Amino acid sequence: MFSTFAKVLFNFCSRCPRCCNGIVNLWQDSSAPDGQIWHCSNRRCRYKLTVRKHSFFVGSHLSFSNIAKLIYFWANRYLQHIVVHELGISHTTVVDFYNFCSKVCSVILQEQSEQIGGPGKIVEIDESKFRKQSR
Repeated sequence: MFSTFAKVLFNFCSRCPRCCNGIVNLWQDSSAPDGQIWHCSNRRCRYKLTVRKHSFFVGSHLSFSNIAKLIYFWANRYLQHIVVHELGISHTTVVDFYNFCSKVCSVILQEQSEQIGGPGKIVEIDESKFRKQSR
């Protein structure tokens, strides 16, 4: 699960998975929703893939710009009704994205955290640092 969340944009850096002869590169494509696609350099292959595939952005219909803004707003704890107003998107979308960002952080913490304390070690926790999530 972590490997999916950690990737912002997938980078092929290898041969084409379809023809094994060409190299998959990022190409400008004005017909693509994001303006770019992954495309095989082998003219006979015609392998194309959205830039969102295998990335943090898969499944989202928001623009890269709005996703970057949402991450900024979430990280700076903007109230959700302000984000709805600023981006002109639905409250449900903001709630879903805020939950997604929290889930990403949770997965990263679970997979990369280390135990503190242990036998013979005392760990003190300042309870004032914990609070309920605002809505």
